Amino acid sequence: MVVIYQQNLSAGAGQYSSIALMSDNTPYISNYRVSGSTGRLNLALFSNGQISSNPVDATANDIGAGTSIAVAPNGSLHIAYRDTTGGKLKYAYSTNGGSSWTIDTTLNEAGGTSSPR
Repeated sequence: MVVIYQQNLSAGAGQYSSIALMSDNTPYISNYRVSGSTGRLNLALFSNGQISSNPVDATANDIGAGTSIAVAPNGSLHIAYRDTTGGKLKYAYSTNGGSSWTIDTTLNEAGGTSSPR
């Protein structure tokens, strides 16, 4: 079976998209959304055939480009992305399906975090 989701997007929405599937095949898509002069990291959630987009990190004017998402075996969500304003690689994780996020800016030179998740 093929299921197609479609959403009418405004210009600037859905850039740098990355997709990951939960164990029940629910798709999660991280993306970069530009509105005016501001770019933000968002997570698209799928429920009952509808798509909703929720902010993950809105701490700077240009944050979220180059996004990459993964789902851990325990179901937690993990996103790596670029903070262009701050010139940093950042990492966000959620243990509740994307309802809330922890932003980790303590990436070391090898690209890992100061503590495993």
